[in-house]
Amino acid sequence: MFGQKGNPYFAYLLRYPNETWGSWNENPQSSHADASLGSMRQQGACWINVTGGFSGGEPGTNKICAWK
Repeated sequence: MFGQKGNPYFAYLLRYPNETWGSWNENPQSSHADASLGSMRQQGACWINVTGGFSGGEPGTNKICAWK
């Protein structure tokens, strides 16, 4: 799970052997990341969608980043 302290939004990456999917809580009051961001590919410290998600828009418009 990726999120930032004080930010009501968070995202999940679901990693499978051959693909990775992202989802997020589109509604800030939601406790579930049930809005799809689509299939994701890694780009440095970030994951970028390669397909459109349910709430996502065009490929390349959704990004999940994580830093240590």
